[in-house]
Amino acid sequence: MADKEPGNIQEQYCSTREAATMMGVSLRTAQIMVEQGVLQAWKTSGGHRRILLESVRHYLRERERGGSPAQREGKLSM
Repeated sequence: MADKEPGNIQEQYCSTREAATMMGVSLRTAQIMVEQGVLQAWKTSGGHRRILLESVRHYLRERERGGSPAQREGKLSM
């Protein structure tokens, strides 16, 4: 994650590895979550995913409420 000024686009996104660490899942699980639309992300011109931090925070909040939001919504099948 970037330690930049508030509002800077780098501060709003993190790498797939950083998101996986925040959520306590494997890198591959985080990649699958992006592919299945559980996490909002985009790819750089070099093919690296940048995940919207707010989507990670949303996932974590929902998980605290009683399980995986992706599983409740039927988005994540693993």
